[in-house]
Amino acid sequence: MKRIISLMLVLLFFLPFAGMTLADTDDMNKTVSAPGFVCIDASDPTNLIYAKNPDRKLAPASTTKIMTCILALETCPDLDEIVQVDPAATRLGASNTLMGLKKGESLPIRDLLYGLMLPSGNDAAIALACHIAGNVEQFAAMMNEKAQELGMLNTNFVTASGVYKSNHYSTARDMALLTAYAMQNETFRQIVSTPNYTVPANEVREKELYLENTNNLIQPKKSEYYPDAIGCKTGSTVQGGKCLVAAAEKDGVTLIVVLLGLKEGGTKGQRIHKCFKDAQTVCKKVFGRFRTLDSGEIDLDAVCGELTVETEHYRDDDPQNGVLALDTDFTGQSVHVLDETYEAILAGTAVPSVSVSYVSETISAPVAKGDVLGSVTVSLGEKRLFSSDLTASRDVEESRPEDHPTPLPSPTPSPAVVAEEPAGEPDSHMILLILILLIVFLIVAIILLCVHIRKNRSR
Repeated sequence: MKRIISLMLVLLFFLPFAGMTLADTDDMNKTVSAPGFVCIDASDPTNLIYAKNPDRKLAPASTTKIMTCILALETCPDLDEIVQVDPAATRLGASNTLMGLKKGESLPIRDLLYGLMLPSGNDAAIALACHIAGNVEQFAAMMNEKAQELGMLNTNFVTASGVYKSNHYSTARDMALLTAYAMQNETFRQIVSTPNYTVPANEVREKELYLENTNNLIQPKKSEYYPDAIGCKTGSTVQGGKCLVAAAEKDGVTLIVVLLGLKEGGTKGQRIHKCFKDAQTVCKKVFGRFRTLDSGEIDLDAVCGELTVETEHYRDDDPQNGVLALDTDFTGQSVHVLDETYEAILAGTAVPSVSVSYVSETISAPVAKGDVLGSVTVSLGEKRLFSSDLTASRDVEESRPEDHPTPLPSPTPSPAVVAEEPAGEPDSHMILLILILLIVFLIVAIILLCVHIRKNRSR
C-alpha cells in the first residue's frame, strides 16, 4: 500500500510537466522521418520536449565523433600539442571519410580536431585515439567511461570514428545528453560552428588541406542553411543510415535535435536533406513555444524562504547570537521557458527548487553589511531560472578580549609534608614482640628448673 501511495505522489508531482515534455508528439512524429528522435533544451537535458523512440539503440555513425572531440579536448587542453600521426590512421580504405593525413606527418591537435568534426575525418579520429590512449580499443574504453559519467545508459562505443560495428550503438536520448554537455565547452562550440578551415602544409604534406563542414545548417551557401544553427555533427553509414545532431540558439535558448537511423525515403542525398529540414522544422516550432519569465512575476522571497547563516567569533552581546540573515536581489532577471512551464510556475503547480552555496565552509566575524557571503540559485528540474548573491543584512562584530577575560592562574599548591618518625625510636610492635618472647623464655626456663629440682630430690 505504501508503495502505491508513493507512486501516486510521484505521478502527481510530474503531472504538470506531462504536456510540457511530449506535447504534439503525434504531429511531430509524422513530420520527423528518423526512427530515433529527440529535442531538448540544452539547459535542461533530461526533459524531452519532443521524442520518438528516444531509447532505441541505433548506430550513431559519425555523430560518435562528438564524444571523440570532447574527450580529446578534456584530455589534451593544449591545442598546440603536436601529434605524430599513427600509421593506422593513413591506411584507411576509400569508403572512409578523410581529412587527408599522410604517413609520417605531425600536426597540432587543433588541426586534427577540425579535421575530425568538419569533413568527418576517420583518419583524424584514429590519430587522436592512438595519441591519447595508445590504440583505438583503449580510447573506446575511455569513451564508455565518459558515457557512464554523463548518464548515457544505453550507449556502447567500440570505435572513435563511428564506423559501423554491430556492438557500437547509442540512442537519441543519450546523444542529446552528450551534445548538451559538449556544447558547454567553448572550444568545442567554436569548432562545430566553423564552416571551413584550412590546415597548413608541412614537410611531409606539401599541400594545404581545405576542410569543409558537412553540416549544411551552418553553410550560408547551402539550401539547408539555418541562421540560428550553431553546430553540431552529421553521420552516415550503410547499415545505420543517415544521422544528424543539430544545435541551434535563439534568445538565449540552446536546442539540441538528434535524428538517428534514417535509412528509407529517396536517395542518400535526399535522406540527409530531409534530416536538415526536419531539424529546422523542429527548432522553429520549439522556439515558438518559448516565452519570457521575469523575476518579478513570481515571489522569489517566498520560494527561497528565510536564508540565514550562523557566524563564528561574534561578540557576546550580539543581538542575534551570531545568526545572520542574508539578502538576495533578483531584480531585472529574466529567463526563456516553455509556455507550459511558464503557466505551471505561475499557477504554483511547478515548484522551483533552491540551492545555496557559501564562499567558505565557515563564516567568521567581523562581517560588514553588504558583504557577499555566497549565492543562491532557483531552478526547475535542471534548468536554471534565476540566481543572486547572498549578502549580509547587517554588521556582525568580532568578539573582543574583554568578552573572554583570561582567568587568573591558580596558586601552586605546596607539596604535602609527610611526617617522618624520629630516627632511632623503636617500633611499639617490635617491643611488644620482644616482651612476649622474653616471657615465653622465662616460663620455659622455670619449668625446666622445676623439673631439675624434682629429679634431685628423688635421688
